[in-house]
Amino acid sequence: MAYKASELIVNPRGGMYHIDMLPTELAQRVVLVGDPGRVGQVEKHFQRVICAHQHREFVWSTGIYQGKEITALSTGIGTDNIDIVVNELDALASIDLAKRQPLPQGEVRKLKLVRLGTCGLLQPYLPVGSFVLSRYALGFDALMHFYKVGEAYETYQLRFQLKNYFDTRAIDLPFYVSAPQGEFDPLLPGRHLGITASLPGFYGPQGRLLNCPVRFPEFIEELAGFGWEGLTVLNFEMEASGLFGLASALGHESACVCLGLANRITGEVLRGSEQRMNELIELVLNGI
Repeated sequence: MAYKASELIVNPRGGMYHIDMLPTELAQRVVLVGDPGRVGQVEKHFQRVICAHQHREFVWSTGIYQGKEITALSTGIGTDNIDIVVNELDALASIDLAKRQPLPQGEVRKLKLVRLGTCGLLQPYLPVGSFVLSRYALGFDALMHFYKVGEAYETYQLRFQLKNYFDTRAIDLPFYVSAPQGEFDPLLPGRHLGITASLPGFYGPQGRLLNCPVRFPEFIEELAGFGWEGLTVLNFEMEASGLFGLASALGHESACVCLGLANRITGEVLRGSEQRMNELIELVLNGI
């Protein structure tokens, strides 16, 4: 099977269209950050930089950390950008771009994708500066509805319970429930493990009321009140559900770990977060 030029878009230097990366420039272990400036924070921990590049909002650097080759790549904000990044990383790992043909099975790489980001906390007992590891991600956006993907029985049950919970409160929102394929629980000592909600915006979807009225002013409290099999919704952000959904569908391992910058229930905000972010970066690099 040959991929059409309009489906697999390769730029003049032979890299993927948006992230402008070559297969030889991608490590098997990938740290995904939203903020392009955070790539530099990760890169400072490398003992040696192999290659680095920037195209549009996609900044990346591949280097060596304690003998391991790791790529740090910015995704930008939102699951729409996650759609671009994960699909293009998968293409680098599974397609011969020059021939536009799938790689032989033995040459296909299974990637380890870890999102390292920031989030808003949704439980009053979580202090700002907490590290949250996502066991599940609830996608309140439409991305994964465009893909034909299967789901495990456990995930189906969670989706059913979630729909029932919100339907009884007259909150009719589309969502996609996904779980990481890899086992990353040892990734973060002292982390909080729970459910993450991925929202399609920062203001209205996350209940921030500025000048435009919001439709669901009680949405934060409803999310915080939802629990399933001993897990609660600990935080929300804007990318995890797309990462988990696509990574699982494409056969890659994925995880999401976030630094809580604000507690939306208590109103507390973390000041001077750079040191805490550097601690998280070290934990993730050691764990991945």
